[in-house]
Amino acid sequence: MFKLYLIPIFIDNISISNINNDGSIINEGTEFSSYDIRFIACDFNSNLISETTTSTESIMVKLINPYGEVMTYGDGSSPSGFTAEVGLNDLQEISYGTEDGNGSLNDYPGNYIIEFWYDNLKIREVSFIID
Repeated sequence: MFKLYLIPIFIDNISISNINNDGSIINEGTEFSSYDIRFIACDFNSNLISETTTSTESIMVKLINPYGEVMTYGDGSSPSGFTAEVGLNDLQEISYGTEDGNGSLNDYPGNYIIEFWYDNLKIREVSFIID
């Protein structure tokens, strides 16, 4: 016997960008040169598809490096086991990089994965490459 679980949120329109400190886009896509990386930003839409879900709920996000490790913010603001928590009524963007926009990402070329989680269930994932 199995239990049917309806996920009340749909994630779509995901875009991944390399951005400057001021948020301006350097380039978009799914493959980036390690020489150009400043900050990686991920914009997305979430759509509520259930009347029981409220806009005060959150989506948890994991940025996973090529070694399978969840990347966390250096200031300790990442929730345990995740990179970020994004409220459904917040601007739906996460960004990751060092304060000066250099460092950690360009040190580890390879395949990265961004996972979106809701209520302990992975609901979507996208990937990108830093070469």
